[in-house]
Amino acid sequence: MVADAAQDAVVRAIRDERVNVAAIGPAGAGKSRLIERVKNGDDGVVVVATTGVAASNVGGLTIHDWLGPLARRIDEPPAIRASSAAAREQWLSERLEQVRDALRAYNLPRLLASEFAVSKAGRRAPAWKRRLAARLVQPHTVVIDEVSMMNERLLRLVDTSLRAANRSSVSFGGKVMLLVGDFGQLPSVEPWHRPLFESSLWSHFRPHLLLRSHRHSDAATVRACMEVWLGRASASTLSALRGLEGPASRGAAAAKTCKIFPLRRLVAAENTTAESERVGESTGGRSYIARVAFEKGEDDGLVGEPGHRAFDTWRSPAFVVPDVEAQRAVERLLQRVPRKVELSPGSRVAMRCNRHRADTGVANGTQGVVVRVEEEGVTVRFDNGATLDVSDHVWMDRYNGGVVGVKQLPLALAHAVTVHASQGCTLDAVEIHCAKMWEAGHFYTALSRCRSLEGVRLVGFDESVVRADPAFVRYVTRLMTPPKRKRV
Repeated sequence: MVADAAQDAVVRAIRDERVNVAAIGPAGAGKSRLIERVKNGDDGVVVVATTGVAASNVGGLTIHDWLGPLARRIDEPPAIRASSAAAREQWLSERLEQVRDALRAYNLPRLLASEFAVSKAGRRAPAWKRRLAARLVQPHTVVIDEVSMMNERLLRLVDTSLRAANRSSVSFGGKVMLLVGDFGQLPSVEPWHRPLFESSLWSHFRPHLLLRSHRHSDAATVRACMEVWLGRASASTLSALRGLEGPASRGAAAAKTCKIFPLRRLVAAENTTAESERVGESTGGRSYIARVAFEKGEDDGLVGEPGHRAFDTWRSPAFVVPDVEAQRAVERLLQRVPRKVELSPGSRVAMRCNRHRADTGVANGTQGVVVRVEEEGVTVRFDNGATLDVSDHVWMDRYNGGVVGVKQLPLALAHAVTVHASQGCTLDAVEIHCAKMWEAGHFYTALSRCRSLEGVRLVGFDESVVRADPAFVRYVTRLMTPPKRKRV
């Protein structure tokens, strides 16, 4: 591994100075390697990430897995999402207060002491409480990867949870925090999002820039990605990008290329077209229809794990749940979960959940090819070498009177992916469809997936897609500008 002075400085700050650090850098700057160095086999360092692919890449948990049911406490209902900023803030403050009171009542530090692990009656503390203690109290350092996808309310939940769980008034419960990410990429798709560097909690972190490229294989690619990162492509870079233009690939050439689109509907159309072109090459296809269920009853969402519930009855997605709020919750789930999945041997697919991640490296977003189709599910050979039998997964949501679920294969066609879905991936060949790339960071995120410009094809390129968020550019420029020395 090539020496990197910026990484060395971060490691010293974390290990020796014990200060909170925000390590920021473009794609390929060795951020995953930095996390490995900080972790270095230390069980006292917990590594989490905001996406399944990122968590798999760094060998950690997703932040929602790490926080467990605590994360659901800040899942705002539609009425709150549509309300004023003041109302949203009041709602969030009340939820964080509930988390704070509950965690303090659990007395997790006391639970970690061996003499309190078993009660006088001989009963062990509940598994969920022991799990919270192990995750929130035992670690001395917490690493969060892909923080550009993290919103301020989630960071506030982490701060509140660590303070309360450790019974500490110090920020983040006295844990050493390392935030790692690239704010030049697309932000979180969740509401309320603003960059974390504009958050009030950002003052608790020392920013470090990582600018040395460890992914891209040649100087031209490094220069192009850096210029596009800052939204300032030079004439030579624009000329090089125009030289990558070409028609959309089809057939065998397309099968070896990851196609990236900015919008889900464009991805869906491409996946349908590619699958229909391929269907003549395969037999034994099957359709998998989603099923819905609901259950009445209160659940405070703090200690309960609704994903562990077994619903009594599963119905067709066309079934109208006899409760208006429950039906709305079902419709929200069906916006994320396809009503029908049609697969056959040879179908290119991506995983849609994280249930296999711990022992196989397969996470939400990991791609592979279907090799066998059966009534109960399919067998997929994933690109990382793992071969798994994939059966139904249950997605859950709450409504005022209970819990609803949708059951479906956790797979989606992946001949093409959205820019958001490509984040965290390193690819050898990409075809970027530039039409409708209106958002800052769209083009940069897609372009920087590839190791070299030699593996990039651009469809519909226009220099207007080279766009960066002005707030991000101002912030990074300030970090890149050496402080002026005061005259004595």
